[in-house]
Amino acid sequence: MDSLKRLLNIAIITVALLLGSIILLGLRQQRLGSNYNQIISESEVILFQFSTLREEITSGLIDGDWNVVAASADDIQGILQKLNRLFENPLIPGEYKLAVAGKIDLSQLAVTVRALPAATNKSQAGHVLQEQLRTISEHLMQFDRIIVSQLKARVVDFQGMFITILGLIIALISLTLVIIYRKAILPLIGLSALADSTSSYKLFLPVPPGACREIRAFLELINKRLSAEQPAGDLQLEDILHEQEERLNILVNNSTNILNGIINITQLLSDSFSEQELTQDQQKLLGQIIKDGERMAALLKRP
Repeated sequence: MDSLKRLLNIAIITVALLLGSIILLGLRQQRLGSNYNQIISESEVILFQFSTLREEITSGLIDGDWNVVAASADDIQGILQKLNRLFENPLIPGEYKLAVAGKIDLSQLAVTVRALPAATNKSQAGHVLQEQLRTISEHLMQFDRIIVSQLKARVVDFQGMFITILGLIIALISLTLVIIYRKAILPLIGLSALADSTSSYKLFLPVPPGACREIRAFLELINKRLSAEQPAGDLQLEDILHEQEERLNILVNNSTNILNGIINITQLLSDSFSEQELTQDQQKLLGQIIKDGERMAALLKRP
């Protein structure tokens, strides 16, 4: 992604959505956990009450107290009502309800208990009742273990989803930091090293490769400002130097022409008079004028 601002916006929005999903999942898991605990508690209560009832019926069978055994039919109906309310909970899967409903027949157990005092062969009826109690107790314990394991599996699934979302958040933040480092930090470090180095650049700052759009736009703005200000000053300085050079050349040419004119006039004066018409000092003066003029003209002709 070329724009660092857009990348940060997308990363922030994505992380916010992921964190929001974690909060929503946490609230949902808390509500489900409360419902699961209620289901487990009701299942344990039913299992405990049936175990107590089984001991009372077994004790009544051993003592031959058939009235106590028959009176337990009301307790069986109470357990049946609690079990039906438990099955009405939508959190319990339907296949578990169907599997357990055919095996935990508390209604038949209540009928057997009520019919026991009037049975002719109480011993055989007692054995049948014991077998029913054992079968129902095993299925209730199995149902309780299945419910608890199922709820634990859902909690583990939520924890796995929670860890996955956290991993996505960490990966997204790490990727964003890597991209920021490559597209923003490294170009700035390169510009800082360039500013500290002895190498000089006159007009433009180089745009580092791989820089994000914001840094490129910033450097382009700086380069425009430099190109708008610095070259104008350089051109003005060059114009001044060129003008001064032209004036100096004109001055040298004029001075050289004047000196040549002086030398020529002096030479004509020296040739116009004979040695008898000029004194020795006058001849020496004219020679000195010619000599100094030629030396000055030679100096002005040097580059």
